[in-house]
Amino acid sequence: SVIHIAAADGSEDVLSYLLAAGKEKGSSSSSTNDSKYKTLLMNCRDKSGNTPIMLAATAGHLKCVKILVLHHADLEVKDKGGGTCVMGAAKEGHAAIVKLLVQRRVKLDVITKNSISVLHMPAFRGYDDVVSILVENKARLGQRNREGCTPLMVASLRGNIPTIQILAARMDRTLLDIQDIQGCTALIALSKGGQADGVEILMQYHASSDIVDNHGCTALI
Repeated sequence: SVIHIAAADGSEDVLSYLLAAGKEKGSSSSSTNDSKYKTLLMNCRDKSGNTPIMLAATAGHLKCVKILVLHHADLEVKDKGGGTCVMGAAKEGHAAIVKLLVQRRVKLDVITKNSISVLHMPAFRGYDDVVSILVENKARLGQRNREGCTPLMVASLRGNIPTIQILAARMDRTLLDIQDIQGCTALIALSKGGQADGVEILMQYHASSDIVDNHGCTALI
């Protein structure tokens, strides 16, 4: 729809015009009709289940997100994969949008159909500012994806050292030692990848070095 295109392209003026037109459309009958029309307009979905605010958040259009938030767009709508607007912003590294949505108290414990949490993609891609915001606001640290990997583990597989530091500082030993479906821990992944700095960080936080994966390997052998 036009509002989806405006949100995805960052067309603030068009977006504001459409919402104002919605108000005028509803004003001929009642404020209740106005509210219902705007709600339908803002929360309508495209073929992938995306609402305008989800497209704006994922594309990094902060001003468009602010406009839609101001008009009370639904921030918890899920797309066909189970993702929300804050997940879209987080996976693309849009820290300002993530911060805005967190301030609006969006849910951070949402899991997609692939068991991806709001932390997995920014941890994988090394968006440390986003990871910091999410961790500070109690995003789930121990959620495993379909491969059994936590955000710390995907960061370790990528060798994202600053991200590893941020996550490990908030984790107890139980979380540090979570194993994926191959029996691999974050420490084993870092050791296999030759990431000495990452190994040092996790050892400082007392990650276990004697856990054995499904291939008989530990972080030391």
